[in-house]
Amino acid sequence: MRIPVSVSILLLVFTFPSVAQQGVWQNEYGPYGGTFISIIAHGDSLVAAPYYRPFLLIGAKDGEQWREIAMPSSAAEAFSLLSPGGGRLLAGSFGRIYRTDDNGAHWQESYITHLQGAIVSGLSGSGDTLYACGGGIILRSVTRGTNWSTLANAPAAESVLALSDHLLAGGPAGVARSTDGGTTWTNDPTVPDSVTALFSSDGMLFAAVHRSESDSAAPALFRSSDAGDTWTATDLASARVVTIAAHGGILYAGDDNPAAGAHFHQSSDSGRSWSMRHESLPPFPRTINVLASAADGLLAGLGGTGIWKLEDNAESWRSVSDGHFPVGVAKLAFDDVRIYAYSMKENFIAVRGHGMQRWKRLPYSTYDGTRPGERPGDMLLHEGTLYLGRTGAVMRSTSMGADWITAPLPAPGQRVQALHAAGDRIIAGIAERGAMYSDDGGDTWRETLESGPAWWFDFAGDGKDVYAATSEGVLQSTDRGETWSTLENGSAYAVALPDATTLLTASQDGVRRYRVDTREWRTLRSGAAYVLHVLPSGKGFFAATGDSGAVYFADAESALPLPVNDGLPQVGFAPPTVCRIALASHNERLYFGNCGLPGLWSLDLATVVSAERPFTLPEYPCITDVSPHPLHRHGTVRIRLPQAVRMRLSLVDMLGQTVHVLGEGSMAGGAYRLPLHRSRLPGGLYFLVLQAGGAVDTHAIVIR
Repeated sequence: MRIPVSVSILLLVFTFPSVAQQGVWQNEYGPYGGTFISIIAHGDSLVAAPYYRPFLLIGAKDGEQWREIAMPSSAAEAFSLLSPGGGRLLAGSFGRIYRTDDNGAHWQESYITHLQGAIVSGLSGSGDTLYACGGGIILRSVTRGTNWSTLANAPAAESVLALSDHLLAGGPAGVARSTDGGTTWTNDPTVPDSVTALFSSDGMLFAAVHRSESDSAAPALFRSSDAGDTWTATDLASARVVTIAAHGGILYAGDDNPAAGAHFHQSSDSGRSWSMRHESLPPFPRTINVLASAADGLLAGLGGTGIWKLEDNAESWRSVSDGHFPVGVAKLAFDDVRIYAYSMKENFIAVRGHGMQRWKRLPYSTYDGTRPGERPGDMLLHEGTLYLGRTGAVMRSTSMGADWITAPLPAPGQRVQALHAAGDRIIAGIAERGAMYSDDGGDTWRETLESGPAWWFDFAGDGKDVYAATSEGVLQSTDRGETWSTLENGSAYAVALPDATTLLTASQDGVRRYRVDTREWRTLRSGAAYVLHVLPSGKGFFAATGDSGAVYFADAESALPLPVNDGLPQVGFAPPTVCRIALASHNERLYFGNCGLPGLWSLDLATVVSAERPFTLPEYPCITDVSPHPLHRHGTVRIRLPQAVRMRLSLVDMLGQTVHVLGEGSMAGGAYRLPLHRSRLPGGLYFLVLQAGGAVDTHAIVIR
């Protein structure tokens, strides 16, 4: 039997020594939070649904000691819940309704073609007859949720409420009523159009109405004390009620309209009149997504921060869902005592001491009544002051988040996207505008450009020279941000300075090095890269990439990055226009966070970087990647050459015969991408063979 030459070469390649001891990322159990959109009673338990997560939480009637119920698939998020009796639990998802009779051990699915993938936003009913709404239509089941049919004559609905002998629907035309199971409907003229939700609490019915800005003083909530026969307006205005619950003889309403910075209303007269309840301590001010009565207190799902509980006769709230919903971390900052983590998606900052496990949320509010749920664009910790960039202003705290001062900017409607400290100067990159700077710690700001890039992603530099990564390329300032010039056109996501003569950039095209003295550019790695972090003491740098996760460079010359992803739950990340990535080191550990990936991870740098010097890579060429794989028609082969050498890259079949030469000739040391075309090759197993300077590397590929 003839042994293919490429196979024998492959065996030899595996005898090379390991280039470095591969580190393993450890879960740091970052801050917990998350948004919950439904909490219902289910038998002797409570069940809670987190927003866009494939699991539910189930706990006792006191709303504590939750445990997870896995949904049947990663795409089976629950947006509405119903416990119709008999132990059955239903969850409304994208075009589907899931049901279980054993608390989630087994699930059954009803796929509803009429919904066309729309979210099932409401479930109501008890016993055998149940109702659901989604995508503007109303569905009915007379089999406890096993089969569903469309109510053809029903009005367009955003909410449905089943009572003992009739049915109510709320939608663009107001409140409609049916006494024959949904065959015929009549509209109530008392309630205006644009009903967004219907609620039943403590024997009362409520209809929430969406009011335009021009009509914001009109009643936003209507009530009925006779099961929907008649409706009257309440005195609650300038609100957008999303949840109502009764506890201890008091009605509570949650509001996602940030007027006056409060989202919490209460009524002691069955909902006729309402007063605003001001909460000044963490976790407020927050949007209240859901309220529910527990055995000994009131539960609130607070936007981004999880489930909180106000116990009877208590003055403060406490979190009761920690440990179940780790949030994504978009920014990290350290001082000698603490680590700060900013979650952009959930919109909060948390802090913990080094070596500690429990995180504490820091109170801050970016709400000014005009931008609901605004998230800061960046966080910066500099000389004991914590800065947050928001629309039209920069917030700062010298008390570790206990108190905040807001300094307006000359651009009131523009968003602060990136912050940087150059000596004692603070620089802010403003969306669609230029940069601004402050020389008095953030009290006053000066504008440097009247127009600028759509996106400011990153800054680097501590002296006079400051660099910025923007959507229009790499910008340079030689006077600490007062004037700017373009160093390179295009788009860049990150910049870093390993030393005074070297600039590193990351973009959709890869990681590049720029020599300040010679003005020479060199590509160190091809392929999208989004974040850079330079290690102290000249120990190299890390990059977060779009296709290979986290990679380590021993220096800015080798062009041979080492993938370091063991332990991370995901390899390959989204660009910062979609999701911010945090990459920072402290006390010989590297920390990683991703706003779209729950949790926080750290890596012992000693397992990747030699304590004495940066590790050196072996002096031989290598094939680093083939994509896509398996290959169907066209693809790319990535190779690395440690030095200038004559090379040949061939495609070899199982018989050792060369079927195609991808590249041949003299090439400088560095990283390269070569095209690979299937042409008319039959499917099967092939080998890529790289020959350079007397060394050989092979890589097996499958063509389909």
